[in-house]
Amino acid sequence: MTTTVAEPVFLDTSLLVAASVRLHPGNQAARTYLAKLAERETPTCISPQVCREFLVVLTRQPVEGRRFTVEEGLAALESGRSHVH
Repeated sequence: MTTTVAEPVFLDTSLLVAASVRLHPGNQAARTYLAKLAERETPTCISPQVCREFLVVLTRQPVEGRRFTVEEGLAALESGRSHVH
């Protein structure tokens, strides 16, 4: 019996931002994509740079009319990291 292991999928800043902001035009597509990865148990990864970019995007400029607090940005990052396995 041969077991194959899928290559990890790198999650970038734009995907995590779209999945985290309900009013983002790509929200549903991003959430659906992450759900499919989880359903298929596809390994995922993010880099420290993506984590930094994610926090900067959410807290320093409005995203779809909303600026997140640092606490909200950290909570959203933690939620996004729950997709990483």
